[in-house]
Amino acid sequence: MFYKNLDQTLLFIFFIVAAIFHLVSLVYQDKKEKEYHDDNRWRLIKLKSQSVIISYIEVVMVVLGVLFVGLPITFGIRIPISVERLSLITFNLLLLKSAIKYFSLKYFDKHCESIKSKEQLPKKIK
Repeated sequence: MFYKNLDQTLLFIFFIVAAIFHLVSLVYQDKKEKEYHDDNRWRLIKLKSQSVIISYIEVVMVVLGVLFVGLPITFGIRIPISVERLSLITFNLLLLKSAIKYFSLKYFDKHCESIKSKEQLPKKIK
């Protein structure tokens, strides 16, 4: 049947979309670094974006831990999934961080207009 490999096809499509978001995020970040000349405002935007990404990765790890470790230990609920499938899902979820980075950079760039003072950030770390 045509849907025999549908889940692999969906994972591959998800991978392609995540790779495209990664490239778009890199281009956007490079464009903004040139536009803002890596000033304090842009560094603050990048720091806020990084905190969003770290929070996302923590949530993914906690949810996967609860699903595949917490539930079997606590309630005896087993989710039949191969290690290969679990690693593919985890890999794709972690690739999604590029999309989150792109959208968080755009969001903070739009909503951080009030940051103009140089005293709000420490000196650039070399």
